[in-house]
Amino acid sequence: MSRPPITLPWIAISAVAELLAWLLLRAAVNNPAEFSRIEGVLLGTMSAYAYILGSVLCLKIAEEYKGAVWMRCGWLAFAGTAAISAIRYLLDSYVPALIWPAYASIRANGEFRQAALLTEFTLLLAGITALWLGFWTLGLGFRLLRRDIAVMAVVMTLLVFLIFQRERLSEQHVGTALAVKLQLTSHIVLAMAAAGSIPLHRLCAQLSGGRMAQFMRLIVAYAVLRSGAIFVGMVVLGNSGSGWQGALTLLAWRSTPWIFALAALIRAGMAESIIRSAHRQRVEQLPVCVMAPRP
Repeated sequence: MSRPPITLPWIAISAVAELLAWLLLRAAVNNPAEFSRIEGVLLGTMSAYAYILGSVLCLKIAEEYKGAVWMRCGWLAFAGTAAISAIRYLLDSYVPALIWPAYASIRANGEFRQAALLTEFTLLLAGITALWLGFWTLGLGFRLLRRDIAVMAVVMTLLVFLIFQRERLSEQHVGTALAVKLQLTSHIVLAMAAAGSIPLHRLCAQLSGGRMAQFMRLIVAYAVLRSGAIFVGMVVLGNSGSGWQGALTLLAWRSTPWIFALAALIRAGMAESIIRSAHRQRVEQLPVCVMAPRP
């Protein structure tokens, strides 16, 4: 029995269902402690589900590049970052605590969470770098536009400000010295991935456009949104997350798992469309047999 395909309507319905369930939860639960537990289970499981979809799609894409080492490594790295994100969201939610109550003390360990984030962002940077090397081996060139340089400058400016304001990061208040270093390093790696994805998107857009450029556009949005949400949530709002600014930051943060899944779906659909087009072309080129009438 073949597995059901991952489609755009399915991802859209899942994302909207998560948003509606979260809004209903906010309206129905007044106890802050109970709301936090249920919210952790809901958002953790749905984010893990989105990243699992993205990881499966990236593995499917990697199968297309059996003869291209760098491109294959890039997609395997993307699959790895999605898989680690899924595991991290599950472990960071209250789901394990429902089964093992003692897990609550382990969950509070910032070193474990920041190490997972650092691994996740490192694989994201490795995937972008591997795609760069894959295109570089083909001898392809490109030209950056002014808006590309502007976005890269904004990302690096936020990174510099974050480094100088690192005492306002979340682990500075509740974590250990190692957790603080891991958190700062993970933010630096994420900013590097966000900045590196911008010229790669421009290369794909100038090369052929199409679905590969759409994928990179969404990866840029994914990395920049995550960097921006970290900056706003931890520096501007001071980790309070209150008011409409906190709601917008949470919405941007909650959209990133689905953006990654959507990006992988768009790129995975490229091979399927090529196969369907080739099949139609073969059908059109088949000889037409005409039965001669009997005398």
